[in-house]
Order: sequence, then structure tokens, then C-alpha cells
Amino acid sequence: MTDYVFGFHVPRVCRVRGEQVAAEDLIVQAAEAFRAGDENVVMDAEQLRPGALALPAVVAAAGAMVVLGEPGAGKTSVLEQLTNELPRVLDTWSRAADACLWVTGGDLTEHSYEEELGSHLLSLPFGGDSAGGAGVLTVVLDQADESPLLSRLSRLLRRSLSGRDTSRVRFLMACRTADYPAALTSALAEAFGACRCVDLAPLSRMEAVALADSAVVRGEDLVVAAESAGAAVLAGVPLTLELLVLTYQADGQLHGRPEELFARGVARLAEGPAPHRLKKPLITTALQRLTVAGRIAAWMLLSGHRTVWRGAAFAAGTYDLPGDVLVGGTERTAAGPFEVSPQVVEECLATALFTAPDDGRRAFRHSSVAAYLAARYLTDRKITQRQLENLFLVGAPDGETSTIPAPLRETAAWLVAMNPSGGDWLATADPESLAVHSALVRSDEVRRLTVTGCWNVRRRSNWETRDGSSPAGICAIPHSLTSSPTTWSLTLPKVLPAGSPQHESVWRSSWPRKPVPVTPGWRAPC
Repeated sequence: MTDYVFGFHVPRVCRVRGEQVAAEDLIVQAAEAFRAGDENVVMDAEQLRPGALALPAVVAAAGAMVVLGEPGAGKTSVLEQLTNELPRVLDTWSRAADACLWVTGGDLTEHSYEEELGSHLLSLPFGGDSAGGAGVLTVVLDQADESPLLSRLSRLLRRSLSGRDTSRVRFLMACRTADYPAALTSALAEAFGACRCVDLAPLSRMEAVALADSAVVRGEDLVVAAESAGAAVLAGVPLTLELLVLTYQADGQLHGRPEELFARGVARLAEGPAPHRLKKPLITTALQRLTVAGRIAAWMLLSGHRTVWRGAAFAAGTYDLPGDVLVGGTERTAAGPFEVSPQVVEECLATALFTAPDDGRRAFRHSSVAAYLAARYLTDRKITQRQLENLFLVGAPDGETSTIPAPLRETAAWLVAMNPSGGDWLATADPESLAVHSALVRSDEVRRLTVTGCWNVRRRSNWETRDGSSPAGICAIPHSLTSSPTTWSLTLPKVLPAGSPQHESVWRSSWPRKPVPVTPGWRAPC
């Protein structure tokens, strides 16, 4: 199987939210499955207005740009496309040529801020000073929601950029919608003249059909099948459209709930490892590779690693998981147990579930794929509720409340979708985290548990909803329990205050921000 299913890339389009974003606007909004194909796309920065559709490059050139959205929306891909021709800053920026300083949110901590970002901003000349060089520095902060500094970032950036000349600096950021602190907008606008928050618009129906056609399936038939299955929203995003195409290629149809279609698409990625990545004849089945991928996903997510390192252990980076720790022991499929040998791990890493950032590393194709596989693995291993609570919940100082760390929210949502009767404790403990999880998880039972959990939190805490209404107003989610699964997870209102300790400082101060040390020999992550 090839690493990319489609024959071409479709440039994404974004919708401008505006320069002033209030906290109440940072709620995942209901959306159509496809973008209207006849909407005008702004090509000139002077025409940017709230609500306008524009190319990300146009918005990025007109001040700071913040790309909002949930996992799987394509935020990182857009930032990569904007900077893929720029050399990365490894030490300092010389100002002589264009360059990109790429910072990942998980790396941005209290102890690393100066090294990762602050020192680079402080090295900019003061306004009015003459500084040589004609280059432009593009600063990218990806996955900002995973930084423990997010709630303090506006103050830190104001301090680092105070009085600096930013005329040759561009600032791009990606963040989950519900985690974005509205105060950042004004801080960035002060430093860069303007700051626009944008949402990535879905594909147009014509674009979805054309992409599917390029994968040698009848695009129109596939889109109609997705609409009939209640999975049209999945067809409006390249990541999930790709999974629908893989399923359609294998089955000739799309049947089942949207989350089942997603699961079948992921399973297809485990088939047919790329021959150029293997040195020996294949010895594993697709189900065995999928199971081992779940082992890898669970290990990486729960220990804070991002890539599998396949070189010498002494050369591994901070966030590299040495591949040899994944070897050993047995796993099981319906056909029986099998040993996890080095070759089995290599065959798993050679599938389309993984990409190769460089020769020595493997990374999951997308964080949403890793989240699903980790939940599948933990569910199949029948990890107990007590063990899962220890892994997924961080307690507040008062000892009465807890929250799910942002990096684990999507996996938690999949756990509830896979085992609703055994996952209601997650919705009870932290319903907001499930309410803002990725739109990929579309389960009626998750919806019911989330709405019930939010209602109970509202009653216990006497928090007001956005409009200050009575408890009945919380779920004026008019169709919350009966609406089509196509849109349900996009329509839940935000119940808990964006800066509340339950969902801000607690997990950010408690969740381990450095990878957990590992030793060879697999042990269940519990």
C-alpha cells in the first residue's frame, strides 16, 4: 500500500474568525459536511473579513495566524505546506535568508521556553534599530494545546516581543479550539499588527469527488455512499476521506456507523507493508500488525514519546522511543498468540500506519490513528477501570475533581465509544474533555454520556452557561439526543469555563511533560 492514497493534494481553504475572538466564540460549531463550491475564496489580504474564505497563505502573510480545530482537521498539514520549502532553524537565525523556527507544543515548558522560543524572539532587533539581512523568519507553534504554558503564553510572548521589530517575522500557530486562550489574540495582534483565528473549511463536494476519483474509485458513488451511511462529514476532510476510500476499495460499499468506517479504514492501513521498507519475506498477518501497532500507540501515548527510533540507543532523541523496547513477549489475535520479534515490529512499522520523518525514525500517520489504536489495544487487553483511571485521570488539588490530560482526550473518547457500559466513569469524571474530542468519534452512547455528564457538572457546580441561563439552558442542545450522528459531536455547547482549574492548570501542572524512561522488554502499560 502506498503512503498517500490520492493522486494529488487539494489546497485547503480556511474561514476567518476575525481579529477579536471572545471566549464564548471558542466553541466547536456545527458544520456542513462539504463547503459550498461556489463561495468566493479571498486571494488578497486587503479583502480579509470575518467569515470570509481565504487561502491560509493569504492570511499568514497579513499578520499572525492561529489555526483552530480538532484532531484530524489538518492543522499541522497546513502549517507544513506553508513552510515546507524553508530551512529549519537549528541554532540561531542569521537574518540573511528565509527560515522556519518550528516549535511543538509538548516541548514548550517552563524550563524550555527560553531555549525553544524566548531566546529567538529576544534576539530580534529593537524597533528603529538598523539590522542587516533581508530574510523572513516564520515562527510555527504547532499543537499549542499540549504545552503546559498555554494559559501563560500571552504574557510570555508580550515580554519576549516587547519593543522588538517583527516586520520580518511571521507567526503561525495551531491549537485545539476549546483549549485556545482568547487572550493570545490581542497579544499577537499587538506584536504583529494583526492576528486572525481561522478554522479549516471542509472540502467542497467537487473536491472530495475529484480526490476519490484519483484513487481509482468512482468518486461520486463513494460520496453518495458516505452520505447514506451518515458519514458525509468524514468525506469532507482529507484524512478521513482517505480511510473511506480504502474501505470502499476493499468492500465496494460503505456500511456501518461512522466510527466503524474509521476503524475499517485504519485496519486497511495495516495491509501490505511497503516492500522497500522490508529486508525479509513477510511473516505477519494484517491483524497481527494492527495489534502490534496498538501496542506501539499505547506505549507512545502513555509514556510521552512521539517517534520510534530505529538507530543506536545512544543517538535517540528526547522524544524517541527506542524500537527494541517494543520487542518481546506475546500478543494475541483471534487466530491465537504470536511472539513479538524484531521482525514483527519491523513489518508493523513498514505499513502505511506509519510515516518516515527521516531514515532513523517512524511516526504514526496521524495522531487520530494512534489514539484509536491505543484505545483498541487497551480495550482488547481488558485493562481494568482502576488501571485506566490511574492512566487517564489527573486529580485536582482539592481531591474532588479530575481531568483527562489533553494528549489523551481522543483516546479516552474512543475508550467510551468501544465500551460504553464500562466507560461511563470517564464521562462522569471529565465530560468536557469528551465534549470537545475529535469529530472522528461519533457514537450515540458517547453523546448520551457526555450530555448527562455535562448536566451533572452543571448541577453540582452551579456554573452558568454562556448566556447565563438556568440549568434548562444547558441542553438546549435541542437535538442533543436525537440529532443525526453526522453532526452531533459538533453541536455540544461549552459548559465549563475555558480557564477553569479543572481543565487548565490541573493537568498542565500534573501531567508528565517529559517522556517516561523505558527499558527493554514489554510490559502492559498499567
